[in-house]
Amino acid sequence: MAITDSELRKANQIFDAVVDLLPEVGIKKFDPNRQDLKITFSVTGDDFPMKFVWRIKPKQELISILSPFTFNFREDKIMDGMIALTAINYSLLNGSFDLDMSDGTVFFRINTSFTGTTITKDLLDYLVRVSANTVDNYSYRLFALNKGISTLEEFLEWFHKDD
Repeated sequence: MAITDSELRKANQIFDAVVDLLPEVGIKKFDPNRQDLKITFSVTGDDFPMKFVWRIKPKQELISILSPFTFNFREDKIMDGMIALTAINYSLLNGSFDLDMSDGTVFFRINTSFTGTTITKDLLDYLVRVSANTVDNYSYRLFALNKGISTLEEFLEWFHKDD
């Protein structure tokens, strides 16, 4: 089904609001692409740089945020990665980690509807922080699991330490 003029107009308004507000939440360098309704930027974490791709989806009235990891799970570690990500996802309030079994690609994903919503600085700040903090919190532990620096059992022990 084709995107209507009304849907595209609303998506462009959301795009403009996000572009205008990102500097106010600390994101000074970003790459807005109006044609694709996409905004990309990076955030420096404790262990790895984190890339974020924000896409405005007119038909679904969503802001879709993706953060691909800088590594893929090795073939022999994909099952461990799936188990670790399932444990993490069960505990998350917003967003989830996805793993592509065909190539080990991992990314964090969060979607938020903009239906009837005004994009505010507080909403953008929340989306930036929850995404960056979630990715930063787990990226090194998942990297270590993938490289064999830690075992699945050690990961799960660390993960459940505060239960």
